[in-house]
Amino acid sequence: KQELDESEQILGALLSLENEYNLLRIGKGKLTESDHLDMLAKCFEKLQRQYPNYYKMYDLSCIASSYALPLFITMFQSWDPLQSPEYGREVVSLWKNLLQYDQNHQYYYSQLVTQTVLLAVSNYSSTWDIVRQPEPMLRFLDLWENLLPSSILHIILDTIVVPKLSRQKLEGLKEKIWEKLSDIAPCECDEFAITMLSPWKAVFDPVSWEHLMHRCVVPTLQLTLQGFLINPAIANQKWDEFDWVMSWISVIPIHVMVDLLLKFFFTRWLLVLYDRLLCSNCKLEAEEVINWYIGWKGTF
Repeated sequence: KQELDESEQILGALLSLENEYNLLRIGKGKLTESDHLDMLAKCFEKLQRQYPNYYKMYDLSCIASSYALPLFITMFQSWDPLQSPEYGREVVSLWKNLLQYDQNHQYYYSQLVTQTVLLAVSNYSSTWDIVRQPEPMLRFLDLWENLLPSSILHIILDTIVVPKLSRQKLEGLKEKIWEKLSDIAPCECDEFAITMLSPWKAVFDPVSWEHLMHRCVVPTLQLTLQGFLINPAIANQKWDEFDWVMSWISVIPIHVMVDLLLKFFFTRWLLVLYDRLLCSNCKLEAEEVINWYIGWKGTF
């Protein structure tokens, strides 16, 4: 009979809470979300204290969380954690103690923090200027460190704070790296410059990288193509210079390479082919010219 009476008391308390909750939802209650959350927490704390076994048996943390989560979402939906880091700490601390009383039932608190605090930090992190104003995020972390589940804290650090720090550190290094790379002037048929420059392509944005290539690589490639002898009459011609130019195709932007070939190779190559086809005094037979043409065609 005692167990039945206790179960009825728990049920009565939950029904009373449900009525209060419904009044708030339809706008007839006079309590704010914060006030209502405070009241809910105290009611569930009382149940937890008076009926600890039944509280665990019926998993009342799940019911408490289902009441609290919509109120928390409304309360925190326009919160800027970097401008007002103190906001909501007291009520969150209250619910942390309530929902984390049992080590086996910490999911509900993590869910609550994920859908409110973590969401707000993610939404407003784009406005954080780590160089000019590092203090807002540091202030937030200092105030909320003990309230955040370790998994949530690691998410904030690993996906927001550390990436911003890494990008800023890289930006600071880029100028020095740029100066060093700009001094690398490739020598004809030398592979050293390719080896030194190619790893940095992924570091710089496309526009900066193209500017760097135009500054220190393209002039040498242009001179190499201009100096390359195009003559079908040369037997066993060596293509070392041309092959070296083409080895840069994975380093410089493709449209830059295309522009180089069109201006400084194909224009001359077509003129040579045209001249050989029309030349009646040339010693080359038509078949040799055709073979020369086919050989070059196979290169591309």
